[in-house]
Amino acid sequence: MTTHLTHQQLCDLLIAGPYEISPELQPLRDHLRSCTECSKELDSLRQPLQNFRAATTAWASHNSANRSLTLPLRSHSFGAAGWMLAAAALLLALLVPVALHERHSSASAARNTAVTPSNSSVHSSSTIGDEALLEAIDQTVSSSVPTPMEPLADPTAGRSTQTDSTPRKN
Repeated sequence: MTTHLTHQQLCDLLIAGPYEISPELQPLRDHLRSCTECSKELDSLRQPLQNFRAATTAWASHNSANRSLTLPLRSHSFGAAGWMLAAAALLLALLVPVALHERHSSASAARNTAVTPSNSSVHSSSTIGDEALLEAIDQTVSSSVPTPMEPLADPTAGRSTQTDSTPRKN
């Protein structure tokens, strides 16, 4: 009496390719040639997998044929709303850097005119530039601290600098 293949052995044969050569598979294939019951069991396991493969392949080829006809039509019809949105995005991308540059330039010009000394005829041009730079640095350093950041300006504010020398009782 011969023993039949286990479920695991049948699964190993299903997973292995038809031309795969390995020492574990050869005795299983030899057994299949001699045992009709195991051959029928393997065929009953193979049939649903082959049906699934055929259905999947047919579905994929059907969808690829339909997709190739409809995809180019969708890509060419951008529409008026799409063109308007693209134009607005392009305009925004061009105007934001220009506006930031203008804002920066006007702030620099205002700072330079406020810092430039009134008696420019006395000083040379390099001295004026140095003084303007020092004045700008002085204004930046001496500017007031915003209210929310006041605790950060003086971290010891409100604390007593004297030490308490009274003895404590425990």
